[in-house]
Amino acid sequence: MRNTKIILLATVMSLIGGCASIMGALEPPTFKSKKDAYDGSFTAYEGPITTQICTSNSGYIAGNSGVGVNVNLGLALVQDKTGSTIYAVSVSYFDQSWLFINPKSSLDILADEQQIHLVTALGSINDRHVDGNGPVSVTESANYAVQRADIARLALAKRIQFKITGTNGYVERCVLPSQIPAISEFLNKTSSVN
Repeated sequence: MRNTKIILLATVMSLIGGCASIMGALEPPTFKSKKDAYDGSFTAYEGPITTQICTSNSGYIAGNSGVGVNVNLGLALVQDKTGSTIYAVSVSYFDQSWLFINPKSSLDILADEQQIHLVTALGSINDRHVDGNGPVSVTESANYAVQRADIARLALAKRIQFKITGTNGYVERCVLPSQIPAISEFLNKTSSVN
């Protein structure tokens, strides 16, 4: 049942806009929500939350330094018609080399040095794409179930650093400080759901 909800969550996040483009000017994350008139389910999404290199070690991807890699985050909530609610963090990875985001243990977050370890059931296996326009680039996305309390920890943090691990290496990034208020906005706009 839980895996079915995670797959539903991944589908909804893609439909709402979880895999946003990284091209163009930096814009604040956007909040989107939708209530299904037929079954009463509710979905909400905040993103993309833009990141940057924040340590001297930006990561290592086989055949790549990890410096040119772009990573966006998103936050989502899905509530089914029974009232069961799932929160998630989505990660979208953009580069010229595959990372192959691992299932089960691939996202570690430091919120003001406090660790949050998130697990994905499928990794990026169901959401990998090649863009052949111009230089060849790849996109991978993965979704991680998270507790609302952990999202609240992120909203209060001054610094959010994270590491995504894949079969071909890892990438480390920080959320831009100007993007952190979007996490509070997501919590405020979804506070009546539960």
